[in-house]
Amino acid sequence: MVIESKAGAASEILPNFLVVGAAKAGSTSLYHWLKQHPDVFMPKWKEPCYFVNNYGVGEWEEYVSLFQPGRDKKAIGEASATYLANPISPQWIYEKLGDISIIIVLRNPVERIFSLYRHGLQYGYETIPTFEGALREEELRLRSDAFRENAPHYLLDYAYFTTGLYYGQVKRYLDTFSRVKIYLFEDLVGSKEQTYKDLCRFLGINDDFVPDFKHHNASIVPRFIKAQFVLRKYYKAYRFRPGLFALIVSNFTLSMMNLNLTFGVDIKISPGLKDRLRAAYRPDIMKLGGLINRDLSGWA
Repeated sequence: MVIESKAGAASEILPNFLVVGAAKAGSTSLYHWLKQHPDVFMPKWKEPCYFVNNYGVGEWEEYVSLFQPGRDKKAIGEASATYLANPISPQWIYEKLGDISIIIVLRNPVERIFSLYRHGLQYGYETIPTFEGALREEELRLRSDAFRENAPHYLLDYAYFTTGLYYGQVKRYLDTFSRVKIYLFEDLVGSKEQTYKDLCRFLGINDDFVPDFKHHNASIVPRFIKAQFVLRKYYKAYRFRPGLFALIVSNFTLSMMNLNLTFGVDIKISPGLKDRLRAAYRPDIMKLGGLINRDLSGWA
């Protein structure tokens, strides 16, 4: 999308499509697959997250600057998985970018929220050592003013169960935008080529191009969870500071975080908890299936 100045000269390039999530449903893989296409421009920074409060790119001018190198591309976009669950994002996107194309990827909510929990452990912003414990703390965390103000990461990434209730999230986008394409995680895993061709046609770009369909962003659980949290804290504190000492600290802490993942552990969701979550999600899943005209009985 090219926004012209009053004089008629092209002044700024804005996205004409967004991948809005869900988190841990395949949006990172979609980003890398689309980024390879010669007709597509996406910033090196995968998740600018401008259209959420107090997270990611904070200034409009900085956000716009991300897309200026894409002036000669037909499809210009970004992928921020934070946008789907955030209730303010759809209208904010519409007000700033207009009726652009929206891409949503959904995954079995029980599998997705467990993957989101593992992701939090991997990157050191989740410290509760069990998934069931994190679910028990969810409501208390979201209601706590202290946690909301001082959360080590984006607040809704701690809203495990809540962000798995897709119906209302998807409906907000369908009610706001006229062009919304919805895929399932199963589409990306089981029929990559067909899904990619369909996506290219949706974006109006050449559908003969075949990307490297590498899987991205798999979660690894660190061996020492509290250590990962502390290392991440120091890494974030020093990574953008000037000077040799800051460089040494940031590189060392990042290396130690990766080492902690090298000796990572495998955790699984208990069958009993999985059954309880499936039952809790079932009404929302049935409504969602009707909304998007997909058979989701395998999720319920």
